[in-house]
Amino acid sequence: MVDEPTITVKEHYSGIDILKGILVIIVVIGHVLTGSLNNNIVRYIIYGCHIPLFLSVSGFLIRKEWIKQVSIKKLYKKYQYRMLTPWLFASITYIVITGTVSFNTLIDIFFRPYFHLWYVLSLFIMIIILWITYKLHTPTWFILLGSSLISLWWLYFFFLGKYPICGPNQPNPLYYLGDMRTYAYFLFFYLGHIGNKYQNKLGGMHILPVAAFTGCIYIFNFFDKLPAIVVAGSFIVLNISLAQYLLNYVVKLKVKKIRLLQPIGVHSLSIYLWHDMIILTTTHFISKYTDKSIYYTITFLSLGLFIYLIISKGQKFGHFPDEM
Repeated sequence: MVDEPTITVKEHYSGIDILKGILVIIVVIGHVLTGSLNNNIVRYIIYGCHIPLFLSVSGFLIRKEWIKQVSIKKLYKKYQYRMLTPWLFASITYIVITGTVSFNTLIDIFFRPYFHLWYVLSLFIMIIILWITYKLHTPTWFILLGSSLISLWWLYFFFLGKYPICGPNQPNPLYYLGDMRTYAYFLFFYLGHIGNKYQNKLGGMHILPVAAFTGCIYIFNFFDKLPAIVVAGSFIVLNISLAQYLLNYVVKLKVKKIRLLQPIGVHSLSIYLWHDMIILTTTHFISKYTDKSIYYTITFLSLGLFIYLIISKGQKFGHFPDEM
C-alpha cells in the first residue's frame, strides 16, 4: 500500500478570515430582510454576490498539491466532522423544529436540504468534483468552458424567473443530481481555486472598472428588466472580477487580528448553520404582531447576541474549508 503523501500546511491568511466574517454577516442580513428579490433592492444586491464570493474563497483555500494527491477516503474524513456532521445535525434539527419530519423529508436532505443548508452540501460536492477532475487529468480549459456554459444556462433561466429544475413532483431525473446551484456555481469555486497563479495579473485595481460596469448592469435590471442573457453574463463577470480583486487584496493584507470580524470568519460555519433558528423564532413570535422596524430591531439584536456567544466560546462546531 502506498503511504498518503505528506502535505505541508499553507500559511494562514488573517485577511481571509476577515473576508469570511464580512461575507457571513452579509448572508445573515440577506436572510433577515423581508420581501422578494424583485421588491427589495438590498436583498437583490446581496444575492448578486454573496454566494459566488463565498465559494471563490473556499476554492482559493484548497491547495492544488493537497487535493491532487489525497485519497477519497482521506478527503471524506477531513470533512466528516468539521463540516458534514454539523450540517447533518443542523438539517435534522430544522426538519424537527419546522414540523416536517417524514421519511421523504429525511431522504430529501441529500437532494434538497432545508433552506440555506444547500450551500454546505453543495460545497462538499464541489470539492469531490474538483478531486475527480484532478484524478482524470481534466484540462483546465475544458473545466472552465463546461462550468461557464452550465452557469450561463442556469442563470439565464433564473433571471427569466424560471428554475431549470423546480421540484420533486416534476418527472425530471436531473432532480436527483441535487441542487442545481451546485453545478451552476462551480465556476466561481473553481476560479477561486486556480486563481492563485493569476492574481497578480487579474486581481489588481484595473479589474474594478469591470466589476463596476457589470454591477451597474445587474442593478439596472432591478428597475428595468434587461434580457436575461445579458444579466446572466453580467452576474458571472461581476462575481469573477470581484472575487479576484478581493482575494488579491486580502491575502496581501498585513493585519494580525481584527477583534470582531476575524473571529466571526473563523466561526462562519456555526453562524451559517444556526442563524436561521434565530430568524425562525423572531418571525414566529414577533413579525406577525408588529411592524417591520420592531421585527428588524429584535432580530438583529438577537443575532448579534447569538454571534457573540458563538465567538466568545472560542470553539468551532465545524468549519468551512481553511488553508490546506
